[in-house]
Amino acid sequence: MASTSTSGREKQERDPFLALEPSHGGIKSSLTAKQFYVFINHRGPDVKKTLAQQLYDSLKEAGIPAYLDSEETELGDSISSTIKNAIYSARVHIAILSPRYAESPWCLAELALMFQTKARIIPLFYQVDPSDFRHIKGRVADAFSKHEEKNRYPKDDIEQWKVCLKKVSEIKGYEFKGQNKSLWNSILEYIMKLLSDYIGIRLSSTGSDQKELCNGVVSAVMNEKQKRIIPFQVAKYEVGLDKFVNDFHSHCRSNGQMIDKIIGIYGMGGSGKTTLAKYLFNQKHSEFSGSTFLFDVRERQVKGELTSLQSRLLKDLLHLEGNTVSSIEDGIAVIKDNLERSRESRFLIVIDDVDNQQQLDALLPTDALNPNSLVIVTTRDEGVLIQARVIVRYKMKEMNRQHSRELFCWHAFHRQSCRSGYDNLVDSFVNLCKGSPLALKVMAAHVFGRDKAYWKLQLDVVKARLHKDIRDTLKISYDALEEDEKQIFMDIACFFIGKDVSMAISIWKASRWRAEHALQTLKDKSLVETESEVSLGTNWYEPPSYFRMHDHLRDLGRELADNEMNHPRRLWRPEDLIDISEIKGFQNILMRSEGNCFRCYSCIQDKESGLYMTCFLESSRASTDLRWFELNGRIPEWIPLQNLHTLKVEGESPSRLWQRDDQVLRKLKELYCVLRAARTNFIQLNKLVSSFGMLKNLERLQLEFENGIFKRNIEWNCLLKSVRELTNLKTLELMHFQLEGDFALSNSGEATNDPFCMGSLEAITLCGAFKTRRVSIDGQSCPILKTLKLYSMKDLIEVDVTGVRRLECLMLFECREMRKVLVNDLPYLEMFQMKFCRTMTELPNFVRVSYLKRICISRCRNLRDISAIERLKLLKRIWIADCPELESIKAIEPLKRLKRIFINECKELQGAICLEELKALKSVFIGNCPRLQNIYGMKILKCLESIVITGCPQLQNIEGVEELKGLKEMIIADAPIISCVETLQC
Repeated sequence: MASTSTSGREKQERDPFLALEPSHGGIKSSLTAKQFYVFINHRGPDVKKTLAQQLYDSLKEAGIPAYLDSEETELGDSISSTIKNAIYSARVHIAILSPRYAESPWCLAELALMFQTKARIIPLFYQVDPSDFRHIKGRVADAFSKHEEKNRYPKDDIEQWKVCLKKVSEIKGYEFKGQNKSLWNSILEYIMKLLSDYIGIRLSSTGSDQKELCNGVVSAVMNEKQKRIIPFQVAKYEVGLDKFVNDFHSHCRSNGQMIDKIIGIYGMGGSGKTTLAKYLFNQKHSEFSGSTFLFDVRERQVKGELTSLQSRLLKDLLHLEGNTVSSIEDGIAVIKDNLERSRESRFLIVIDDVDNQQQLDALLPTDALNPNSLVIVTTRDEGVLIQARVIVRYKMKEMNRQHSRELFCWHAFHRQSCRSGYDNLVDSFVNLCKGSPLALKVMAAHVFGRDKAYWKLQLDVVKARLHKDIRDTLKISYDALEEDEKQIFMDIACFFIGKDVSMAISIWKASRWRAEHALQTLKDKSLVETESEVSLGTNWYEPPSYFRMHDHLRDLGRELADNEMNHPRRLWRPEDLIDISEIKGFQNILMRSEGNCFRCYSCIQDKESGLYMTCFLESSRASTDLRWFELNGRIPEWIPLQNLHTLKVEGESPSRLWQRDDQVLRKLKELYCVLRAARTNFIQLNKLVSSFGMLKNLERLQLEFENGIFKRNIEWNCLLKSVRELTNLKTLELMHFQLEGDFALSNSGEATNDPFCMGSLEAITLCGAFKTRRVSIDGQSCPILKTLKLYSMKDLIEVDVTGVRRLECLMLFECREMRKVLVNDLPYLEMFQMKFCRTMTELPNFVRVSYLKRICISRCRNLRDISAIERLKLLKRIWIADCPELESIKAIEPLKRLKRIFINECKELQGAICLEELKALKSVFIGNCPRLQNIYGMKILKCLESIVITGCPQLQNIEGVEELKGLKEMIIADAPIISCVETLQC
């Protein structure tokens, strides 16, 4: 209760608290007033240091804001306004009726206000007989006589106090008349009966003291508060929801705990993000002191209602009712201030349908929240979560076929199974919906109650055009895109689903669009996906990626491409093209362009030659230009190549790529050439290679040689001479060639008599070379080379890149005979990777390699020594996997800037690891190291957030792990030291 000493109160001539009558609507709290769930009404001298304080401490320990006057009244507060705010904000009132309770007019006035609020009142009768209050007798009667004699309070107030005392005495409460154990047992039984009658909670009678009584009251308060929250209707039919929930928990939980306090759920429109969030809210809100679900944030911001959402958050979490926030900035300050005041309370916050950072800034003051709170954010755009540094992000998945069919049937027939005779129609609709919950519901509702003829008609309609409700939902994401992003979205929908990503990027660059940036945005917004396909037995470690797009998004993109007048028309239907046998120029290929702008991607055949060609054309009102061209064979002489950006050609070695002089590829940026010959024609091959020097604007050259046709030094010299003339060349890729001896790009070698310099070359990739024993590149030959990748160089013994000072990335994959790597004097080298290099026994010396930040070593089965990394003072990440001969990683111990350690499948790694110098360390993964015994020095690692240790059966100790206050994730499996983390609170 709010009670200071009686003598202090009697110094006031007239109690101002009683003079301020509350309105029928209650008292409106100020935004900055502190809010409480429980108000403890008591007379201080009787119980403040005993029962009241113990009850208050128990509530506080449970994270429930409770009001006890001396604890909560701050300097400068008006006692009347503070107490009234506490009474009207509280959800539960506890009245401790003690022997001299009635002598305090403050206690009586508070009790009168408590009855006006209609909140639950729980009486505790402390060493008194309830009948004294019911009949106003004994000490209670004497106290009222004194109030009347002093004539200090209106008679109406005194009469109201008596009525309230009678009413509270009639509430069945807790009687406490002593301190002995038997009395406490009976009181606890009384508590259980009271909670059963009034709150619906049953407690087990396991305690026998005041603390157990207080804990029982705390449980009653918690359940009374949570009873007031009405669960959301998650969905009309909760089909397949359990699968989504289980998948979500497996992704976002570790050892039964959420990995982080902020969880992001993202996916395309209609994928079930809000449904999942509502289910999680219903399941979890009772675990928190307060909870709120803020719906449709994106739409509310468009309407200028972010401040309303801020007020809603304040009302739901802190019970600040009847107030409005004047501005977004004001709301941010008020929310932060009040959450910091209630930092002991755990909150559940769901922020639904976010699409920009401003919304999260306005509604999510993460630094003011209790670390054990939980925030769930739903969005269509993963980029928003990344920008907000949300670590744990869950992507919604499509419904499986069984659940899709069941959900459709519920909405179409109002039952789980299909009606007789409709199976094929249902299957057809389910196939069109592609696992989208929104599509399944909309389609099914559209045909509900109709006959088969109508179903068949609508099936044809849906195949031709996306349903309006689905279209409008998906188009929201499209409308938020920039112009380049919209163009690329329509291109993918019309042309590139299932096609190579790198090919599309080349085409978009030719259109002068920001290809990589736009593609990443589309992926973030769940409008497109890319996936890699790796064939069994391939030696290519960067497999091509292909586009994937949901059918509904594809249909939306194609519809927009057909109908939006401000964009070039996409001619993606086969009927848009005429027979190429009639063509003598690409400007005639289009049947329906009508002189307008268009884009066209098509695979076509010349009937005269039988030649298959794939092309991408871009047309303006002035001209039709070939941007991307792929064919198997020699380029026909009538093909206009003047403005070609990318050429991909495969076939027997011609003497040159063009037939007429006016076909020279003067604007070509990228050339991908696969050369093969049934019979070796070295003269013809030399002419072809020499012709590359005429491609003055070429930036990327990829040559793949089949049947070993590139195998004599004369061709290599021709290639070097030709490449040297390409002054704009940035990327050189050579695959499956045969070169005996050295691959040398250096002025010290014997490959050329003239000084060699590739001043523009930034990246070199060599893959699948035969009989090449040494690769040598120096800084004078390639002064700005940044990336060198060597793949499947099975005969390679030595690599020397000494002095290539601009080199940033060196990758060595499947160089199985390699024994020596010289990486000296490389001040800009940031990443070093070495995989499947089975004869390497030690790492390079890294002399004057001061900037290296990442090292990845994998499947180097004879690697024993990594001591060279001791001198890499800026190293931030180290990955070592499947190096069974490696016995020690002590070399990492002095690396003070190291942030991430990954060690796996190092069978001989033994002894101890000391991490105490790694002050910047954030994550540690150690797996399947059966001889590792101890890990020391963790207790001072304040930045450490994640520890995962598995498959280390001899690990006996992880020193200091229990003192890691910032740890967010800890997983220990198959190790005998699990007991060391029992006290850890993640």
